[in-house]
Amino acid sequence: MEGNYASHGGFDNLNIADIQNLVVFIKENSTYEKYPTYIEYRYGNGRVIASTSPLEFYVENSYSDSDWYILLLRRSIEYVFNLPISPVE
Repeated sequence: MEGNYASHGGFDNLNIADIQNLVVFIKENSTYEKYPTYIEYRYGNGRVIASTSPLEFYVENSYSDSDWYILLLRRSIEYVFNLPISPVE
């Protein structure tokens, strides 16, 4: 790996993590293992959204799929705070 930013990963221990009300939204698109990369679960009275992709990286760095990641980050924040969800632009 080269560079100074986080790379992509996956949650590989969810089957033994004893997480209540787990929802998997996105999984890796690989040929052999499909680890979840974007999940939601309840913690106490709150809600946790966890991602193994550095969504904030795409705000300042432009790639062919940056718009998708920026929209995902924006909608994640809106969702957690119960705000209206941004439409696809």
